[in-house]
Amino acid sequence: MSLNESWTWPAIVFVGHGGGIGGLLGGEGGLSNRREMLSFTLMWTLAVFGLVFGATGLVAASVPLRAGRPLTALVLFLIVAGFGMITALIGGSLMGYFIGSIYEIGGFTMALWVPLGWAVVQVLVAVISSYAEVGLNAL
Repeated sequence: MSLNESWTWPAIVFVGHGGGIGGLLGGEGGLSNRREMLSFTLMWTLAVFGLVFGATGLVAASVPLRAGRPLTALVLFLIVAGFGMITALIGGSLMGYFIGSIYEIGGFTMALWVPLGWAVVQVLVAVISSYAEVGLNAL
């Protein structure tokens, strides 16, 4: 069985050997250099963080808005969304560079869904790590 006919993990396809179903699993439709991998990971991370932190900012802004303070609500929304975007910019850049380097050194193309998966992982880690238990039992 040749390399083109063998089954491979969908996220890893050898460069120059095609594979995948119409480029969906990598191959011709995959990302082949580090700059593409970095930009796709960064854009997906910004989009996912924007959705999550935008929704969080809207919920946080609804409290002062109900109290009749629209300026406070706007400032609160911009702070929450701004910190989310800064976190996404830093995390997406670092993650894109690291996974892009690993795929490039290994000689693989990256499937188009892998950056989205890493963006979701990053936002889940940010949400999970935002919970802090305060009290004497936390010591």
